[in-house]
Amino acid sequence: MRWKRKMVVLPSKTLRSSLVENVLIQRLLSCLSYLVNVVPNFMQSSFFSANLNDWFVLNLNCDVLFRDTIPWPTNFSFLAWRFWKWRNKLLFVDNSTIPPNALFSLSAEVEALWSSLELSPSKLHIEMTIKWFPPSTSCVKLNSDGSSKNGGLRAGSGGVLRSDCGQWLGGYVANLASGTNTFAEIGGVLLWLKLA
Repeated sequence: MRWKRKMVVLPSKTLRSSLVENVLIQRLLSCLSYLVNVVPNFMQSSFFSANLNDWFVLNLNCDVLFRDTIPWPTNFSFLAWRFWKWRNKLLFVDNSTIPPNALFSLSAEVEALWSSLELSPSKLHIEMTIKWFPPSTSCVKLNSDGSSKNGGLRAGSGGVLRSDCGQWLGGYVANLASGTNTFAEIGGVLLWLKLA
């Protein structure tokens, strides 16, 4: 079973592994001129000569921007992840290849990824503190919340009853099967009223 899931390395896989490493090295070397243009100037000597651990630390702690917009650690992480993914695909999926101009297409991908992540002012979240306010003296307060997911296929609600001192008096959690967010909110309150 472990062989079917390719969790065991057999001699043929070891040979394949060295071939995969050679293909990756060839692709990287063919993109060397591209890398020289992409890697920030002050990092180039370390980028091409550092040991693996120092290489990762250098690239993940750099505060330079790639193409004046994308933080270098983001670009580097994306490129490293993609090459790792290609390596595994070459190793475990028959007849898979790496595009000849891999890094050129990756730069376009990382730019598209970054532009999709850019926040416009309308997308920014407003942070506010939410706190519990106690009820009047000798009263109790019910706080409940309900929500639904998967288009209303699943809904649930929960609530807590507290005294004016904030002491927990009781609570509930309910699976309401299905319904909208409004249904979950109201259903939870009705359930609590039935219990009270």
